[in-house]
Amino acid sequence: MLEATTYPGLLTGAVFLVTGLFFWACSLGDILRWRDFFTTTHPNDVVSVVGPSLVRTGVFLLVPVPFAFGLGRLVTSAEYGSWLWGA
Repeated sequence: MLEATTYPGLLTGAVFLVTGLFFWACSLGDILRWRDFFTTTHPNDVVSVVGPSLVRTGVFLLVPVPFAFGLGRLVTSAEYGSWLWGA
């Protein structure tokens, strides 16, 4: 199960990170926080809010997912009858 979820996790994290970096670069002069979301006056101001959030979400996904992959490989390579085999 861990190995099956790592590939979508890596793909989602990479897409979020690249999209967030693009949005962040587009709105470099005006970075807003989520509390400023309802004070935006133009549709393109939303990019200033979403860019940093997507970068943080992408990094959050890309950091623990390789550990989950390694843990999944460790569990599948465990010998039959070991304490790790049944995990």
